[in-house]
Amino acid sequence: MKYIFLIPSHIEYSYIYYLINKYYPSLLLSNKIEIVLTGCGLKAINFLEKNINILNKNKIILTGTAGSLTNSLYFGNAISPDKLITDKYNEPITLSPLKIFNHSIKKVTIYTSKSLISSIEKKQYINNLYSAHAVDMESYYIAKEFIKYNLNLKIIKIILDEYNDTLIKRKNNYFLFSSNEKDFIKAKELFSMRLMEACKIIVSIINLICK
Repeated sequence: MKYIFLIPSHIEYSYIYYLINKYYPSLLLSNKIEIVLTGCGLKAINFLEKNINILNKNKIILTGTAGSLTNSLYFGNAISPDKLITDKYNEPITLSPLKIFNHSIKKVTIYTSKSLISSIEKKQYINNLYSAHAVDMESYYIAKEFIKYNLNLKIIKIILDEYNDTLIKRKNNYFLFSSNEKDFIKAKELFSMRLMEACKIIVSIINLICK
């Protein structure tokens, strides 16, 4: 039995794989872990349905980044949900949050969106409607598939964009605007910097889990 870490996006996957190779290459060489790209949002369901036999009999952890829907979560915070929600037409999913000795992980409710939540107004609306603390684009869908196949799933995410940040995507580029910043070059640099730092935290957590 080994740990399989599910990574939603190509850019997160490339950063995480690079950092593991740099800092903890023995994890990959010893075959203790496998880093798997699932795709974002509903694409993850297609991946799971095609690869469910690979996931069976292993310890599965979904990781990556999420956005904050509250002023109490900040960039770099590690979160693990005990509740997942999406829209009013789907029942909430409850699960056991991940606990790691000697590492602070906040227990939260994650709202899974079909599209990127880019503005403070949208974040506030979702927080008020669902009492959610964070948002991503795949946790609910992946957890629902795991329930269907009677498999156990743990989730840990790192906060990338804070409540007052604005995250947008144009073509294949992401821009993270903090406060009243309007410069696209600075916003692109901020996104890259934060994503790299978030992935460093993820990789350190992966190492702790596998010790």
